[in-house]
Amino acid sequence: MRESTWISGSDAASSEKRNEEVGGKSHSAHLTGEAVDILCLSSRERYTVIKFALILGFNRVGIGKSFVHLDRSFVNPPDVCWLY
Repeated sequence: MRESTWISGSDAASSEKRNEEVGGKSHSAHLTGEAVDILCLSSRERYTVIKFALILGFNRVGIGKSFVHLDRSFVNPPDVCWLY
């Protein structure tokens, strides 16, 4: 039997006010609804989220201690990965 995993989004579309409160960039893909932050508490969870995100066409990945940022911005440079 396979164990099922729940994915929890911690942040998606943001208002300019919310973006400013969390220290987001002025050109954040969250402002246009093109990004999501997914809660990931282990290395295996981060790997699985990134693996499927790339398959689904996300082309920008940010890796934090407890989350993975995914986006498909049409304004910001594609095919990048960064650490928080």
